[in-house]
Amino acid sequence: TYDAAHTNSAHFYHNGKDVGITGTASKPMKTVANSVQIGFQEGGGTLEDLTGYIDSSRLYAKSLLAEEVAALFDSERRPENFLIAHFAYDDGSCKDVSGNRRHGRPHGSPSFVSGTAAAVGAKSLQVSGGSGCEVQSLKNYQWGNEFTACTWFKRTASDGRYQGIFSNGYHKRGSWEFRLG
Repeated sequence: TYDAAHTNSAHFYHNGKDVGITGTASKPMKTVANSVQIGFQEGGGTLEDLTGYIDSSRLYAKSLLAEEVAALFDSERRPENFLIAHFAYDDGSCKDVSGNRRHGRPHGSPSFVSGTAAAVGAKSLQVSGGSGCEVQSLKNYQWGNEFTACTWFKRTASDGRYQGIFSNGYHKRGSWEFRLG
């Protein structure tokens, strides 16, 4: 979660619980002409792309409270207010199921697989070597003072380098990114 409007902080959660890793959120996120990238990091090279599974990727136009994040993990009661986009992958596509019509498209050659340990719904997005989902409709999106990006993922391989999970650009080319080291 990113909140420059109220708490001036960024919080990270794992399995619905605040893991105590925080950052500073002091100004609105900059608007960039990049798509949202799920499972890969354009500009980072394939060495920094995720190898694994992703499911139920969501973007919110507010910094969710700790109890709202817990609800995302623990129950079927999920906050729908302020939902920018939700990519469930259940129909084997990068379609936005929020009703906001911010559909993505496959990037590279991702697979949509069922029966994986990462699956929240019927299918998960399987990524490697620069594959994933790209959401062009969020280019130049004004992220503002607060937002939340959340997704379920399972990394299945690592060579010790960062792996991009969810971003709108690599390093200084974007305004936010979630990578796993």
